[in-house]
Amino acid sequence: MEIEEEILDCVNDMLEKIVRKVYKQRYYEKNREEILKKKKEEEKKPLTEEQKQKQREAVRKHREKVKDTDHYKEQVKSNNQKAREKNREKLNQQCKEWYYKNQELVKAYRRTPVAIRNRIISHWKEYPVKLNCDFPSWEELYGNYSLKDNCELCGEKFYSNGRKNNKNLDHNHTTGYFRWVVCSKCNFKLGRTDKYFNNVMRELKFIFNLKPVFRTILNNP
Repeated sequence: MEIEEEILDCVNDMLEKIVRKVYKQRYYEKNREEILKKKKEEEKKPLTEEQKQKQREAVRKHREKVKDTDHYKEQVKSNNQKAREKNREKLNQQCKEWYYKNQELVKAYRRTPVAIRNRIISHWKEYPVKLNCDFPSWEELYGNYSLKDNCELCGEKFYSNGRKNNKNLDHNHTTGYFRWVVCSKCNFKLGRTDKYFNNVMRELKFIFNLKPVFRTILNNP
């Protein structure tokens, strides 16, 4: 008997929920315009400080729950990008004003090792230089570059003040892979030898392609 009473209670609860849902839907369909008007009027009314505080707390709790999920991170990125695109002119103007006001801070930052590293790495990427198997990351390549004091080919010491014997990152112009840390003289010589070698290889290919033509001419006089 007890089990039957529990089943009847569950069925009654389900029926009550269904009836309430149906009643709400019908009431909303009948009085839809009035409900929308009330919502608009409530939105126009200024919120009290207590209501604002409740909204802030609800938003903060929701962020703490969802901040580590991938969907939330993607949504934040897309929202930030849209805001930047909308206010691009305003942001550019603010950046320009800050840049001209804080020239001393900008100059001091440019002399820091982090700024110098980022500048050199961006220059390598523009060239473009490809990473070698010995140095799979840009940080490792820059660490090797910064530790070198002498040219790896001629052994001369680098001079940072003058341009005659500066430190250079040599790379193969055909493949783009990093080879050595050399001085400006050796870098110029290697560039010329690469060009000469490429021209020789083109000529050899041209000659080998012409061999079957000469054979056909000789065999068919």
